[in-house]
Amino acid sequence: QMVNHGLSTGALFLLVGMIYERRHTRDLDAFGGLSKAMPVFYAFSLVACFAVYLEIPYLGAESAKGVAALCASYVVIAIPFVFSGITVAVALTRFPSDVPRLYAADLLGAALGCVALIYLLELAGGASSVLVVAAGIASGAVLFAQGSGDVRLRRAAAGAAALLAAAAGGHLVLAARGMPLFEIVDTASK
Repeated sequence: QMVNHGLSTGALFLLVGMIYERRHTRDLDAFGGLSKAMPVFYAFSLVACFAVYLEIPYLGAESAKGVAALCASYVVIAIPFVFSGITVAVALTRFPSDVPRLYAADLLGAALGCVALIYLLELAGGASSVLVVAAGIASGAVLFAQGSGDVRLRRAAAGAAALLAAAAGGHLVLAARGMPLFEIVDTASK
């Protein structure tokens, strides 16, 4: 668990560091082009936040410590949803005349994703499923980057998709051997 905590916390700070190194500013108004890279951040934030979430113990809601742990869980879980919302908003604002079709495609994709997730969880388990979903998100980021005209963004998205697909495959192998990197543990029964 300590290794998982170190890797996941480092990954979250790496995301912030990547943003800062790219822009060399903390002024949020200067991040206008950041929206193009949001799908890539969404994919990595899903994995990083999942890893952090696994480290937050369930303490119940009977104590202040338990309420704080629940609040921390909600905040960590919300981060990938924020990135996904920004990604959808960017797609909708880029093509204002196609909003009805894009929104319909978004809803259809979400519905199909929910059905596919049922089978994926059964086949791969919870932790490996998160990595598979993140690889799928990064693959979508490759398609999203095609329309940006930014060659570096396309390469970064393709690299992210390849890295996350390799991580998903590696985790599936390790989990099958009984040595998963991420493991979901029931802390409520401890």
